[in-house]
Amino acid sequence: MNQLCSLDSILEYNFSQQPVRLVLIAAHNDYVAINQYVLEQIKTQHKHYNIIQVDVDKNSNFDDIVARMQSNTLFSECYLVWLSYKTKPNQEQLAQIINLCNNVGNQHMVVISTGALNHKERNEKWVTSLLDYGIGTVIDNSSIPHFIRHYLHSYNLRISNSAITLLNEQNQNNFAQLAQELNTIALYYAPGTEIHDQQVLAISTTNSQYDIYKLSQAYLSGNLALSINILENLLSDVENSILISWIIYEDLKKLLKTKDSLRHNADLNSALRQAGVWSNNNQSFANAIKRLNYTKLLQLYDQVAQLDMITKGLVKKDISQHLRQIVLQISKP
Repeated sequence: MNQLCSLDSILEYNFSQQPVRLVLIAAHNDYVAINQYVLEQIKTQHKHYNIIQVDVDKNSNFDDIVARMQSNTLFSECYLVWLSYKTKPNQEQLAQIINLCNNVGNQHMVVISTGALNHKERNEKWVTSLLDYGIGTVIDNSSIPHFIRHYLHSYNLRISNSAITLLNEQNQNNFAQLAQELNTIALYYAPGTEIHDQQVLAISTTNSQYDIYKLSQAYLSGNLALSINILENLLSDVENSILISWIIYEDLKKLLKTKDSLRHNADLNSALRQAGVWSNNNQSFANAIKRLNYTKLLQLYDQVAQLDMITKGLVKKDISQHLRQIVLQISKP
């Protein structure tokens, strides 16, 4: 392989079938959670290896490591050496790494963690010199969807592209929080579940006491008092108005799709399933279907479309008041 790969390629790489002596992981400090996750995945494939971890500084010397690895060759012991650099290795340190790779057997592996690499730096000689011994990846914003998908897949969970986008947007530049939410999803949902936007919103740590998913259930069920209570709580944080607009828009789309299927003689459960409604939400959507006719849904859909224009400043209206009017109309018994 001997090249820089996508994060997916590294996470899916089979080291037993295609052994390499070195893996290079370049990442900014902001992505330390992903960096650590990649290392843990590599370690999972090398469970019988002895782990040597070194935070490299100017005084670091690998002679002891080489001697230790060579002395144990007769006993078939394997080592995974993780060398962590704050930025990138200088010329002297590069020579030490190459010497390490040249003087250990193929049964051992070296993992190098460095600072971020821009596009120009990825073609520098020190990078290509290290890649002569293996593979590497650069972790940046484009890596986040791969990280989310792979993390949940390890718990036998699938996730839609829109749910990945939502998770990413809710946790911008806060990867500790992202990791926490992924862990919550993994613990909360049963293996085999496919995670969609509503599942993300249901466990989101960015929402206030009454989350947006509960708001959706309340207005779909026709519980006017609870809907207003939850809405007012959410509107205490202005930033929530965008997510509220989004969930109402998604719910109205599903209601219109369901109505359309029912017009073509589909039964209610089939119509809800075709619209993308999960079985645990069938009752609340069924209640809304009974209360709201097709014409009313189209009117509400047009009103929600105005929210985007209000947000962009193209229409001079109070977005909170507009949301109150929409939720009131959906919730009315």
